[in-house]
Amino acid sequence: MQTEDKRSQIESWFMPEPKLQPVFLIIAGFFIICGLAIDTSAFRLIMAAVGALLGGLTYYLYIKAKTKYDARPSTDQMIQWLQEDLEALKERSLEMLTLDEENEVIAEESVILKGPIWWKVSGLDESTIQRGKTDGQGFLYSYWEIIILHAAENSLAVYSCEFNWPRNQRRNESTAEYFYQDIVSVRTYNESRSYKFLERDNKFAVGCGCLGYLNPFFVTRLLLNQFIAAVQGAFGNSFDSELPDFLKLKRKDEDWHIEGKVFSIRLSGDSAEFLIDSPQLEIYGADEAAKLGDKAATTISRRLREKRVG
Repeated sequence: MQTEDKRSQIESWFMPEPKLQPVFLIIAGFFIICGLAIDTSAFRLIMAAVGALLGGLTYYLYIKAKTKYDARPSTDQMIQWLQEDLEALKERSLEMLTLDEENEVIAEESVILKGPIWWKVSGLDESTIQRGKTDGQGFLYSYWEIIILHAAENSLAVYSCEFNWPRNQRRNESTAEYFYQDIVSVRTYNESRSYKFLERDNKFAVGCGCLGYLNPFFVTRLLLNQFIAAVQGAFGNSFDSELPDFLKLKRKDEDWHIEGKVFSIRLSGDSAEFLIDSPQLEIYGADEAAKLGDKAATTISRRLREKRVG
């Protein structure tokens, strides 16, 4: 499969299930009824034609988006592609680390850990933060925080990035090499953390509650957003539009306290921590991720003991 086609299919998997927009059907019906009620024949035909056009366009966009939604890749296919992309990141991490020849990486002791990004991150476009329900239990996420650990002969090599999976883009890539004698501990533990989550249920901050729907400017923004969402759902990447800032509806932020499993590397003067699992995030394959975190902690701790004994 061509790379562009694969990326397009991954991106389409995260599209929300399309719904027939009743507000446009109501407006279409209003135009048709008004057109039939008006005596002036020319104006009647115009009103009825506008109503029929709006109703037909609404239904067409819904059918086109629903067809595209139903043709999305299967969960199994998505998991396979995710594993392929993670393995590619693993190869990239080794290229970026450029370890000495005598500091050989033990391949079977390399571990890829991933945790979803489902909250506000400075400099990150919120529209790229999405998730989709799998056929089984849990969600797959479009943005992941990745950490890859390579247990080398003399050091622990670490690669990390924020990974935009549908676009195969990496953000804030970094590498580090920790000599075993500088590592104090490696462990996993449960911890409660606070995040500013994004409201994902299409609820918008109106500012004045239900009275916002009496504001013509707000209603205009709402209708424009719904219409563009319908067109984007139908045509995907072939329809690329961006509303001006003053027309955008801002999503509400929510403060969440979540309990999750954290992977931690503690050094003599610093530490690095990484969230790999949380029941509240319902991550697909979370049990496996937690086991990988435990495996990494056990493997590295064992090598620390071996080096200290040696």
